[in-house]
Amino acid sequence: MNIIKHFWVVVFGVVLLTACSSLPESASQPSQDMANPVTPSMEVDNGAAVASPKQQLLAQTNYFKQSQPSISKRVKQRMTAALALKQKQQFADAEAAFSTLADEFADLSMVWLHLGDIAYAQSHIDEAIGHYQQAINSNKFNYFAHNRLGHLLRHQGQFASALQHYQQAIQAWPGFAQAYLNRGILLDLYRGDKTAALADYQTYQMLTDDSDNHIKSWIADLGRQLDVQ
Repeated sequence: MNIIKHFWVVVFGVVLLTACSSLPESASQPSQDMANPVTPSMEVDNGAAVASPKQQLLAQTNYFKQSQPSISKRVKQRMTAALALKQKQQFADAEAAFSTLADEFADLSMVWLHLGDIAYAQSHIDEAIGHYQQAINSNKFNYFAHNRLGHLLRHQGQFASALQHYQQAIQAWPGFAQAYLNRGILLDLYRGDKTAALADYQTYQMLTDDSDNHIKSWIADLGRQLDVQ
């Protein structure tokens, strides 16, 4: 089971590090790696609407969303054009476009995040780490950057630092599903904390509407291990 899980950890890592390719508006994020909170259905308790656990997490303060700076229409257009190049994997041109933006607007955390993604896509790991760190320096609540940086540090064996970044991602917005998944993988495979890992997998499953069969199997496997213990 662990061999299979390690395979899917690699797959998830590639997906999570390349998923953020949409331009956020100045005060919102457009996809689940960059998603606006959805509004799940309400449970009913004695005739009164009660927020479900999922809704309670999604409704927590999104500090990154709150701290996004306003940008002009012109800058937004330039970022959209740079993102189009990135999506087409025209990395040299995309890097040049984002680097120009970074020179002019060093406080735009998402610019550094995309530069990190471009570096990672070209296997420039140290450069990617530097860009993700700069994204965090520009905005300490950038949970996308914390999540990506945690992933790369985990693969370098820096487990304590990786765990810290996953925790900071969750603190920045407790509704960010991917940080629970990555923290769960770290706790499960590298720290041996099966109980905490199971809780993180279950939280990820809840936030993503129980849609991933691989996570279901991991949860079942950990449940069996904990029952044996």
